[in-house]
Amino acid sequence: MAFKEIINVKNKRLGFFEAWCKACGICIALCPKHVFDTGPGGKPVVVRPQDCINCGTCEVMCPDFAIGWYEDPLSDEELKEAHRRGAEEEGPRAAETTVVPAAKRNKVKGG
Repeated sequence: MAFKEIINVKNKRLGFFEAWCKACGICIALCPKHVFDTGPGGKPVVVRPQDCINCGTCEVMCPDFAIGWYEDPLSDEELKEAHRRGAEEEGPRAAETTVVPAAKRNKVKGG
């Protein structure tokens, strides 16, 4: 799963997990500043990054959690290493854990 930083606004990074994207077009249609256009395979591409206002609409509306704001995303290697360490420390069940973007984890913790 490759995380790709697509915008950096106000010390936050808008990231995209392309493998999770089902090309539904919701982020493209609902972005109030029209930051995205439709790219290859119907997936979003950033065409106006300077217009992004960090409103979070794309993140909240994405049904596949493929796009989101992150303060410190892990690289692919760091993510794999974290899963490996977790599996070693907690046994086989840890390997089944679903990765949830940091922004989603914070929202869940807050209630």
